[in-house]
Amino acid sequence: MITLDTIARGVNSIVSGAAMIPDGQRRRIAAADRTHDAETIDATDTDAIVQAALFGSLVYG
Repeated sequence: MITLDTIARGVNSIVSGAAMIPDGQRRRIAAADRTHDAETIDATDTDAIVQAALFGSLVYG
C-alpha cells in the first residue's frame, strides 16, 4: 500500500541523492519539496518518487 509516508520516503531518497535519477528531474522534485508546491511535478516525476520509495532506485523507465 502506498501511503503519505511512502511518498515522503521517495522524495527524501531523491532529494538526498540516494536514488539515482536525472539531475533535471531531481531539481524539479527538490524545488517542489522545498516550496511545498507540486505544480511542476509531472507523471514521470511522480513515477520516479514511487519507484524510489518502493525499490530505492528507478527500476522501470
